[in-house]
Amino acid sequence: MAGAASLANSAPRRRSYLFALLRGVVAAEFLLLSTWNPTGYSYFAWVNNTPELTAPKVFVGVCLLTAYVAWLRIALVALGPLGVLASLVTIGSLLLAGSTLGLLRVSVLIDSPYFWIFVIACILAVGIVWGKIQQRMSGERSVLKSPP
Repeated sequence: MAGAASLANSAPRRRSYLFALLRGVVAAEFLLLSTWNPTGYSYFAWVNNTPELTAPKVFVGVCLLTAYVAWLRIALVALGPLGVLASLVTIGSLLLAGSTLGLLRVSVLIDSPYFWIFVIACILAVGIVWGKIQQRMSGERSVLKSPP
């Protein structure tokens, strides 16, 4: 009896958007790095190393394409062009601050493909989290609008 009463009076679980952002960055990094990376262990390297097109290659390609369409659609609709620009300006200002304080060497970062993959992953993750925040603030189940 006491267990049922405690379940009825329990407060809703609070969501940590910082944890969701970190989880989103890791998931977006996985998606981007599994598609292409400079090490040669990626989907593009797998497809280009052998000339024959097999069912597993097609299946993985369709799965990656589906993930990209979903992530890009959610991020672009949630942020919009202005939000993507604001995200890029925020990342740029963080880089400028780190460079000014002597913590980063921006010239080395800009030449690295991993840096650009990380920037894209951050923007995708911010778009996903911002969509969740919009959903929670509006109370709607879906905040995505129909395509233009």
